[in-house]
Amino acid sequence: TGAGAFALYLAATADQAKQGSLILGVGIVLSLIGFVVIGPLLAGGVVRVLSAVLLRAFGPVGRMAERNALRNPRRTGATGAALMIGLALVACLSVVGSSMVTSATAELDKSVGADFIITAGNGGKPLNPATVKAVEGVEGLGHVTRMKETPAKVTAPDGTSESGQLLAAEATYAEDLRRETVSGDLAAAYGDDAMSVGSEFAEKAGVKVGDTLTVAFDGGRTAKLKVAAITSDDTGLDQGAMYTNLTTVERYVPAERVPLDTALLAKADEGSKDQAYAALKTAVAKDPTVKVMDQTDYKQALQDQVGQLLNMVYGLLALAIVVAILGVVNTLALSVV
Repeated sequence: TGAGAFALYLAATADQAKQGSLILGVGIVLSLIGFVVIGPLLAGGVVRVLSAVLLRAFGPVGRMAERNALRNPRRTGATGAALMIGLALVACLSVVGSSMVTSATAELDKSVGADFIITAGNGGKPLNPATVKAVEGVEGLGHVTRMKETPAKVTAPDGTSESGQLLAAEATYAEDLRRETVSGDLAAAYGDDAMSVGSEFAEKAGVKVGDTLTVAFDGGRTAKLKVAAITSDDTGLDQGAMYTNLTTVERYVPAERVPLDTALLAKADEGSKDQAYAALKTAVAKDPTVKVMDQTDYKQALQDQVGQLLNMVYGLLALAIVVAILGVVNTLALSVV
């Protein structure tokens, strides 16, 4: 318990947030272990205090309960520890789930400028070209942003390379998803033969705005793209993403190898949001896999995903609490015996 308290103190005074979080986690674990170890010692004092304050009001029954609990402090401490651990886990996960939803919602409010997000179900499935055309024909939309993910290998001037998905979109993507830039202008990344990189890759490879990267497109040609912006990776959306224009991908990848759109982002005209939302629903009604979400729908979807995860964990914790309750029953039975 002393080690746990010391670790908690270090967490409160740590300068680095990540270091503080790590120490805080270690402190909580050590504190929990400490309470379990000294539980039998605590049981006697706690029971006597409760007896003086509460149990004596119940007369002979209260006195019997006090004596039964004090007869075997180790058994009483173990029973209390089992309940403590189960309830602590439930409370901890509830806080974590609530924090996740709150953080994601705040990130969406800060970063997402699009009114509508159109996707083909879950898992990043591509959109049907007919659906894309139908969405682009909806009245009341200021713009529709198409986006694709194409595999590519990016090599920096110092030889550092990274293989992954290059996100290709139209220039309006910079309005639909606001990304903070460390340097450069993100709008310029959607120019001819230009791109952006994330701050982590830029730091690792020593890349600066104005450098030229070698991009080998999977199934296509190799391009020389100029770095127009470096985006901050201190975000939960598109972390580490590298952006370029759709026309750049179509220039270096054969038409039959260009991937389909993975999502559409749309912005409604002023005062036409409700009408555009209804029109989008109608336009994609023929394809049941397509989802049209406004920001409220998207936040609810995030909450539902977190809720499903927590429900699974709560089910497992319920079993642990049942075991703890059986321990209480066992303690009472042994006391009677």
